[in-house]
Parts: sequence; C-alpha cells; structure tokens
Amino acid sequence: MPACQRADTEADSGTPRTVADLVLGTDDVTVLENADLGENHRSGRDEMQSPENSSLPKASAVGTSVELRSFMGGRVIAEVTTFHAVFGALGVPMMLVFALSALWTFTLAYIQVHATEMANSIMNTTHFDNGEFWLLPHPDDAIVISSAVVLSLFGIGYTGLIVMMLYPLRFSRKADTVTDTPPSNSINAAIDTEVGTVVEPTVTKASTFHFAMKWLSHKCNIPKHIRDNYLTAALDLPKLIFQTTTLTTYLSHGFPTPIVYSYSVLLLCNWLVACYRSQRYVADPNLIIARLYYTYDLFFAVFAPLVVLIYFVLSFQFDRAEFATKAETIQGGSYDTIARLFGDPSQISSFCNAFHYLQFSSGDSLFFKSALNLLSLYKWRKIILTLVDNHHERRLERERTAQVQPLPDQSKPRARSFREAIVKTIGATTRKPKLGKHFIPKFLLSLVFFVAGTAIFIYSIGSVRSSRAICSNFENCVMISYQWSFGVEHCPCLVFADRQTAPRTYAEWTNPEDTTSKLAELAYAGELRIVQIINRAVPELPENLRNCHHLEQLILVYTKTLRLPEWMSELSRLEYFHLEGDYTSKRLQIVPAGIFDHMPRLTFIHFGGIPDVEELPSFSSLGKLRYLTLAIVNSLKEFPSFEGLSKLAALNIVEATRAKTLPSLSPLVSLESLGLRYRTGVCCNGYVTGKCDTTSFQCLPKDGEKYPMTCTTERASAEDKAIFKMYDESEICPNSFAYDLESAAPTKYTSDDLCGSVLFKNCTLDGVQGICYNTRMMVISCVTQPAYITMRKLQIERKVGKPCNVTVEAWLGCT
Repeated sequence: MPACQRADTEADSGTPRTVADLVLGTDDVTVLENADLGENHRSGRDEMQSPENSSLPKASAVGTSVELRSFMGGRVIAEVTTFHAVFGALGVPMMLVFALSALWTFTLAYIQVHATEMANSIMNTTHFDNGEFWLLPHPDDAIVISSAVVLSLFGIGYTGLIVMMLYPLRFSRKADTVTDTPPSNSINAAIDTEVGTVVEPTVTKASTFHFAMKWLSHKCNIPKHIRDNYLTAALDLPKLIFQTTTLTTYLSHGFPTPIVYSYSVLLLCNWLVACYRSQRYVADPNLIIARLYYTYDLFFAVFAPLVVLIYFVLSFQFDRAEFATKAETIQGGSYDTIARLFGDPSQISSFCNAFHYLQFSSGDSLFFKSALNLLSLYKWRKIILTLVDNHHERRLERERTAQVQPLPDQSKPRARSFREAIVKTIGATTRKPKLGKHFIPKFLLSLVFFVAGTAIFIYSIGSVRSSRAICSNFENCVMISYQWSFGVEHCPCLVFADRQTAPRTYAEWTNPEDTTSKLAELAYAGELRIVQIINRAVPELPENLRNCHHLEQLILVYTKTLRLPEWMSELSRLEYFHLEGDYTSKRLQIVPAGIFDHMPRLTFIHFGGIPDVEELPSFSSLGKLRYLTLAIVNSLKEFPSFEGLSKLAALNIVEATRAKTLPSLSPLVSLESLGLRYRTGVCCNGYVTGKCDTTSFQCLPKDGEKYPMTCTTERASAEDKAIFKMYDESEICPNSFAYDLESAAPTKYTSDDLCGSVLFKNCTLDGVQGICYNTRMMVISCVTQPAYITMRKLQIERKVGKPCNVTVEAWLGCT
C-alpha cells in the first residue's frame, strides 16, 4: 500500500498518531506522517528480536546494548536545544510580536479603568474642560472590572508564550518521556521504548474534540486532510467575521478614507489567504506559513487599532497653546473656556469613536473579543509546542539512526534522516490526484471565502465612492456614513456643521443666514450623529431631525431658536446638548417638560442666554450627567432638583436673579467644580452667605428689571454650606466683580462703530479701555473686561494664536 494511502487509512481507522499529528490537526500544515517511520522501525525491530535471525551472540548483544544505551543517554543530556534550531529565523519576530501583544493587552486593561486619563494623555488635553474634553462614556463598573481582569489574563498569556519559547524543553511533551526512559537490556527494547513513548502520550492527551472529529469523519468517510481543511476554515471564520465587523464599523462611523482603504485591502488579503488555505493543504513542516498567517492576524487585533489612534493623534487640529491662554486668564463660567466647543466636531467624533472601540462597553463586546484572544493564544501555543516536538523528533531520529544496525539483506541505504522522511511524505502528498469525491466541497469552501472577501472589498470601496458622490453638494456635511448609496437620493450625513465663530458686523450677527432647509435635507436620511450650528438661524428644529434616532450631539449657539419641540424627548441617544441665546428679541421662550426623561446617555447640558424661560424640565433621569451650566436664566422660578445626578462633576450657575433658593447639593457626590457667579439671587438674598446684600456691584437694584432680587429668610443647609466652603471665593458668589453681562452685550455702536470688524483693536467704552474681540463667539465688539486684554498680550508674548498685526496691536506689545 502506498505511504499516502496508508496514512489516510490509519487516520480514518483511529490508529494512534504522533503528537505533532494531533497538534497540527487544525493548522494549515501537512501532518508529518511518522507512521511510515514507525512501520520501518517495527519491521526492523521484529527481525532483530528474532533469536534465529540474530547474527550476534546474546551476551554480546546485551553488552553492546548497555554501552550504546549509556552513550545515547549522554548524548541526549549533552545535546542542548538551541532557540534558533527550534524556531528558526522567525523566532525573534515571534517573540517581538508576543511582547507587543502583551504590552498592548495590558495597555487595554489600563484603558478600561482609566479611559479618560489615557485619552487626555495621548491627545494632550488633560488641562482642558476639567479633564473632560472628550466626554468618553463610562461603562458599568462590573464591565470595567471584568474587562480589566480578563485583559490582564490575556496579557499574561502572551507573556507565557514568550516564556515557552525561551525554555522550550520544559514545555516539550516528549522530552520527559525520553530522558526518563528506564534502561533496557537490548537495543531493540530501547528502540521499542522510545517509539512507544513518542506515540502513547498523544493518545492520552488527545482532546475530546479531536476524537469527536475522528468519529464524525469515520461515519462520513472524510479523509484526514479534508477534515483538516474544514477545521482550518471553521477556526478562521470567527476572526474574519470580527475583522469584517470592524470594517463596517469604520465605514458606518465615517472614518477617514486612508484608514478605510488600508483596512479594506488588508482584510481582502486575509480572506484570500483563507481561501487558499481552505482549498490546498500545504506541506509546511516548519510552520512558516502558519506563523506568518497568524502574525498577520495579530496585526488586526493589536496594531490596527494602534495605527488608527496614531493617525488621529497626528491629524487632530487644535491650537492647545492658544486655548491655554484663555484658560489661564478668562474667568470660569464663560463658554469661552469650553475647549471642546472650539474643536473640529468631525475630528473629535472620529477620535471618540476610535477610542471608545478600545473600551468594552457591554458584555457582548467583552465576550467576542475574549473569544478571539483565546483562539489566538490557543493557535500560537499549538504552533510553539509543535515546533518543539518536531525538533525533538528530529533529534530522536538522529539517535536512532546512530544505533540501529543495518539489516543483513538490506540493499537500500541504512537509515534516512527526518528531513528525508519529510521530503518523501511531501512527494507522496503532491502525487495525490487533485480531483476526487471531496474536490467539489473543497472548491465550494474556498469559493465562499473568495466571494465573501471580494464582495466585502467591493462593498467598502463602492460605499466610500457612492456616499462621497451623493454628499459632494453639501458643504455643511463634514462627515459621511459610508454606505452603498448607488441610486440613493439623500446624503447619509453624520455631522452637520454650519459655523461662523466670528461675525464681522452687527447686522450679520442679529440677522444670520437661515440654515433650516439645509439641516432638514441632511437629516432626511436619519444618520446624523452631530449637529453644530453657530451664528446661523434655525427658528425651529425641522421635523426631519426627529428621524435621527442616533443623534449624539446637538449644539445650537445664537440660532434664534424660539422653542424646542416636544418630540425632542425621542432623541434617546443624545449625549451632548448646548443651547445658547442672546439678549436680542429672538431667543428661546419655552423648554417643554419631560424632554430629558428618556435621555439616559446625556452627559453635557449647557443652557445659556435664555432670560425668558421660566421653567426647566426635570434632570432626575440623567444618571450619567457630568456637566451642567445654567447661565442667564433671569426668569427661572426655581432650579430643578439635583436628585439622581450622582455623576455630576461640574455645576455652573450664572445670572439667575429670580430663583430664591438652590436644591440640595448632597446628591452631587461626584462634584469637583462649582460656580455661582454674576447677578445671582441666592448670592445676594442671604441664602448662601447668611446675610442679604444690596450694596455689592452684582446685587445693586436695576431699573426696569423684570424680576428684582429680594431678601429671603431661607438659608442653605449645613451640608450645603460645607460644600460651598470647599471652593474659592472667586467661584462662589464674587458679588464685588464689576462686570454686567447685559450691559456688555454687543450693540451696533460697540461693534460696528467702535471696532469696525477689526479684531484686537484698541477701543474705549464709557471711559474704560477695551479690546475688540468676539467674546463667546458673538460679533466683534468692544469688550472692557481686562481678562481679554491680558489673554491677547499673553498670546503675543508666547507667539501663539493668530499672528499679531503691528498696525493694530502695537498697544498690546506687538513688534
């Protein structure tokens, strides 16, 4: 019977195989058919064990056996397995990959616990927005702890692979069986013992899974090499599906095209390699192909997310040095100090999506990523053990050929090396007919991989091109969800941004361009995630925005919006809400009750410039809210309760004259920043300070004020007073600060006449020196607040921000 047919017969009949055979059972490697070697040894052993056929005296045979056995034992002990002999030229790259994988896995474990700190450290934004520049989501503590523990274990696993490579003999499944073999009285017995010890552990250590596959193949009459093809495909499929899911995530979230194109090409190569592996069983005794393939897989698991992060770090545009001058000089409470608002919304969104992808936010993501890591560790462990065992078998073969006597009637060469046996097996394999009854299943299996990989690649490229083509006419769509948009009429826009951060004239600011129709058209597809409109008119939110159930950020600054719709409560995924009005007649009048009741993800609320609003909706269901500002709310009767706001870290109340008391601050257990500033009733009526103040600048009576401040007998609780004392006097009721927000609002005189659309010009208002600046993104006007003059001087001194103009800014130190 030919060797190749005998090997298949043995596999199907359940004959014990070598350790390497079972270990390589699911890898894309032709199993080294040691059964042939075993048959040759057994035939030679049978002849040598027969007394009639032995040409040596019995005593001589025993003596020779003892001497050779002692010599062989010395050889085995003296021969030290070298790293290069076991792992070859790929050994060092393997260790490097494992080290990087372990380091990255430990880093991921750290990210689960300290996500915000890590993001700030990477992007150098630690000192902005009280460390909450990115407003990353905070998963449940159980998920965070579980993820950190599991990832740490995987990091230890990758480190263990390095240890296995450094000390291969300690993990060999055959070394102990050979070195510990008791002495025998004959050469034949020694050989018999060695062969037995190589095979028997394989039988005892074979997994139930392999026995099940053997039983199935026996029932279905499936040859071993066909069965191995199916196993290889089954183990390749999960990680290919996961990698494809990652690509679809990149597409749907509108990642930059260089990332999408690069990942698409790499994923196509992975599918094509899987196609090749599933239709051809490659002879690879040193596992070169397997090692290269699984190293390539680790790129997707480890290096692809790292490359994405590096891309965003290098491409993120934000003048940190310029904004640092604002943070150092401008008093808190003004959103001039909110760094996030001045960043590019598309870049911020992309980085948040990429970084959030590294977090395990649910049990499902933890399960799937853990399964892939387990599969990776399992495959690499098999490869390492197989390489060690193969090296050990080669050493055993050299020992055997050095001891076995040539047979008297043997006309062929005495013994062949292990490498020659491999070449013989490869030759037998390549002579197998290509066609057979299993050719069609193998062909169909490879065809599935080929078609899937090609289709995914075509889909990704087509999605990018078609989506960009259909959105090319919308300049306000700064980020696109890449979908298969051939024949589609509406742009799958993700980020709508219409910004004018520095209006030049008073008329441009008070009568801005209406952008409602543009917003309605881009909201039609229902894909919007971010809406940022600054100094553009949106009197009423369009109905189409109601379809955007995945909307995460809604930023409306000086949009002349008169009312918020009741259907806004349907935006259940909203995370960031900023509405800013002004002192003109076109400003918000009503905020419907209950609009926040179904927004559990909301983390940021900024209500500013809404002096006509009398009631605000309840905040009690906003368990994840971290930032809350209520500014210029002069008509507000009372503040909503702070119950349920256990995550709130920053609270700012600015210019709230009508409300007489504050809700209890005791529910705010995470509070880190608190500000009560400008003309605020609780600061003047005695509620906070314990004494009614009517003489300080911020507490002076005003003629024509709609709701004049009056004294009250109510006082803050002892618990709240203790909280007030934790903060500086400049943050809690600085009543003597001489600056009136309403009188400082831009007018035609302060903007057009005094400044003439020129930034940083020297101006004088009511005898006070000022600077022409677009404070809080309003029109350029004369600002008499000294902090802005100090800010610009600091920028000129540090040479940051806009280059200074000597003609205009000589008074600020520009030379």
